[in-house]
Amino acid sequence: MLSSANGSRSPLIAALAGLALVAALALAAPAISGTSLPKLAKQVKKLKKQVKAIDQQEGPKGDPGARGATGAGGEDGEAGPVAVHYQVSNLTTIPANSEVPGLRSNCPSGMVPIGGGSQREVGSLAPPKRNEGEIHSGPVDRPVGDADNVPDAWSVDYANNTSDSYNIQIFAICVDPTSTSMATG
Repeated sequence: MLSSANGSRSPLIAALAGLALVAALALAAPAISGTSLPKLAKQVKKLKKQVKAIDQQEGPKGDPGARGATGAGGEDGEAGPVAVHYQVSNLTTIPANSEVPGLRSNCPSGMVPIGGGSQREVGSLAPPKRNEGEIHSGPVDRPVGDADNVPDAWSVDYANNTSDSYNIQIFAICVDPTSTSMATG
């Protein structure tokens, strides 16, 4: 039996074998007693159908192959839009020789502070004097102890150790975050 490298019979080989059989039978027909050529042709046709059926048979299903390698990662997406808002408080007068704690600039609802501080009133060219300025500055949660525990204002404790009073403003740099979390440690 002729077969290919994987063990299946080639349709071309089967067809050639069938033609060879027809030719051999045609030459041998006169020698075969009691057999007519049409009867032999029917037998050849039947043999061809059997060969074709054998060629179309499938073997048992094989084991699955090994998993392929992981493909390359995709490109990083574009950074999302960031809404930044500068919130400035009303003017606060800092009396001479005093400390004023808890001055605040509150971010709009849903925004959180990422920075802030204090400044002399807008338009003032007077630089801070030697004994004046922030004692403490940082983000705070308002009201203190609310459910989200996420800062939403910037607070400044301010000292004026001079003999002059003046006005300051507190500013907060606020953003609209995609998410917030708080960690300690």
